[in-house]
Amino acid sequence: MTLKPIDEKINICQFVIDECKKKGADDIIVYFEDSQTTSTSVSRLNVEDVSYENNLGISVRIIKDYRCLTFNSANLREDTLIKLIDRSISAISHLPKNEHLKVMPAIKVHTDNLNIYDEYIHKLNIEERSKFLINIEKNGLNIDTLIKTDICKLIDSFQETLLMTSKGFCDSYKETDFTLLYSAITSGDEIGTEQYLYDSTRFFKDLNRDNIELIAAKRAIELRSNETIPSQKIDLFIEPRLAMDFIEYIEDALDGPSINKKISFLADKIGEFIGNEKLTLIDDGTVSSKTGTLPFDAEGLPVKKKAIIENGEIKIALHDVLSAGEMQVEPTGNAIQTSYLRTHGISSFNLVLESGEISPKDVLSDIKKGIYLYSFSDTGGVDTISGNFSVEAKGIYIENGKLSSPLNHLTLASTLPEMIKNMEFCSDSTWFDDSCMPSIRIKDVIVSCE
Repeated sequence: MTLKPIDEKINICQFVIDECKKKGADDIIVYFEDSQTTSTSVSRLNVEDVSYENNLGISVRIIKDYRCLTFNSANLREDTLIKLIDRSISAISHLPKNEHLKVMPAIKVHTDNLNIYDEYIHKLNIEERSKFLINIEKNGLNIDTLIKTDICKLIDSFQETLLMTSKGFCDSYKETDFTLLYSAITSGDEIGTEQYLYDSTRFFKDLNRDNIELIAAKRAIELRSNETIPSQKIDLFIEPRLAMDFIEYIEDALDGPSINKKISFLADKIGEFIGNEKLTLIDDGTVSSKTGTLPFDAEGLPVKKKAIIENGEIKIALHDVLSAGEMQVEPTGNAIQTSYLRTHGISSFNLVLESGEISPKDVLSDIKKGIYLYSFSDTGGVDTISGNFSVEAKGIYIENGKLSSPLNHLTLASTLPEMIKNMEFCSDSTWFDDSCMPSIRIKDVIVSCE
């Protein structure tokens, strides 16, 4: 597994920029991806599948006369690139103008000490990958003879990203990612006991420290004994691993273009209090060794730590250069590009939800009637425009602070503004993937159960 020499990549990017300028382009951003991904899965204690994917290509964003067009290519020959540039320059005149389209001047970024690249990936062979997965599957199967493995897969990748702009920015970084996917079901699976969990880290040695196969298998067994409860208002208890899925709805609603177009329940709320003074949400893409950590965004802006919500007041929406210009604010450096085959989007890097002072044990003991959530499924019932919230869920009923009956077919309903107001944060902040979350209690959620 080797990468193309960085000097060759720089030369290709510079060639593209020079050719685009010759043809009349005002600004150019070239994103160069060189990545390799290995997927390994096991079933019945044997290797089921191994696959490889190599991506080597560029994405070129051209701005001319306040119009923008993006093309990508895996063919890096100069004659091919010239043809693509000519075609793009010809087509760009047919696109609408936007006076806020621009490339920012180059800003020095720091790529040291991020700790996002694991050299061990070059030593990791199929035998070790398979052994790692088979041990995980064995652990899950040993929980109970009724357990079956639905998914047991490792996806590992390494990538070098180079970004060059016509404003003088040129920098690169290497990153690795290791993701374990595991899903357990029980024999027959008559009542939908499947429990799916995953873990994602920058370093192979850090993967699966929580033994997700044991958690998933035990919960699948518990959920075979399905009970029902009458419809009512109850409290939800959400552990850190699942809390991120709820907090992401708030993040999605604070996407700059959604705020600008007023297609968010938080439109017109920037600078306002949204009902919970204990809610502080931070985007911090500078934390060493985390899966969302990067030195710069897809437009060459440095990644920084910033408060999105502080003590219940919305401080910023997340922007790229264009959406910031449209709202007449400074860019937040949140342009994200995950592949040369896609255009960039807007997203956080690492989301950090500030913890509270109460232990999860004390919060649980205080719940008279509630649900300890194991999983939930958003089948289109969460609308970040209106704020309506409705999901299917599984979990354990809480009565007088004690876990009691498994509940397999729940529907949870509320609104996102009400859920924000009714959130209470525990003291057990835990890093998982690209987030650091505490357990969360949400009061007065409507639950119905088949």
